[in-house]
Amino acid sequence: MKPALLIALALVASSGCVHYFPGTEIPDNLDTRAIKEVMDKYRSAVEARDVGTIISLCSEQYRDDAGTIQTDDDLDYATLREILPKRLSKVQSSNLYMEIKAINVEREKAIATY
Repeated sequence: MKPALLIALALVASSGCVHYFPGTEIPDNLDTRAIKEVMDKYRSAVEARDVGTIISLCSEQYRDDAGTIQTDDDLDYATLREILPKRLSKVQSSNLYMEIKAINVEREKAIATY
């Protein structure tokens, strides 16, 4: 083989063939793709006002303090199941845009920034 071809092959082999989601620096692999699919499913469910799908995507350990110290606006999984259908029934139409900025996966935990 010619030296230039050997160098080119060595560069390709050492570059590690990493694919990214289009327009991002987020690696496209099994873990990140699964997280992106869940986020897409959530977005679609919100737009369709599909309470069942939204609830199915929530953990039973769901907690939200609404960023306040008052407890009367706190939500957990049980109250979310009760309150979400009422809130979504008031929405006439929705369009949710989520731009994924980063996905970090460490063992059994993942964080998506959007």
